Amino acid sequence: MIKIAIGVLIALTLLTNLSATQGRVSPVKLKLTTTQTLCLGDSIKAQAEVINEGAENVVIDKSTIWHQISFTLFRKGESRVNANGTISGRNSGASKIMVGDSGSAHGAEFVVLRPGKSYRVSKTIKLDDRFFASSGGYELEISYGQFSGGSFEGVKIWKGTIKSNTTKFQIKNCRK
Repeated sequence: MIKIAIGVLIALTLLTNLSATQGRVSPVKLKLTTTQTLCLGDSIKAQAEVINEGAENVVIDKSTIWHQISFTLFRKGESRVNANGTISGRNSGASKIMVGDSGSAHGAEFVVLRPGKSYRVSKTIKLDDRFFASSGGYELEISYGQFSGGSFEGVKIWKGTIKSNTTKFQIKNCRK
């Protein structure tokens, strides 16, 4: 019962935060770049860039830029990743969502972004999961979420959720 109540509370908090940002154009944008071609078993190197496209300074928490990491797999005529790592099914793909960085154990790591300025951070993501056991075309997208407001050094902390652009990459069987 307590777990259900906590889950409902979290869902309501997220919906309240997300609805607060709907209808407004966010001054903060998230740009993602990645390696284009990889071999089975490799890690992907990605760079996230948070850009202040607004007219005023904003504060971001650099420790939560990789809040959620989403992968999509596209295979012609195949769509399901089986328990043994093989893919079966038809005409779509499969997806995998990973919980990324939920913040620093030492608290928020705020950065003030002046208008037109950005903050970049790179991450290496291991692709050793069964989801990545087959060669093919994949897509990667990340989300940055900042859910508590307030101010830092006299500047309002940006609050909301944004998604990056979607980047495409290929995983090939280089052992053939």
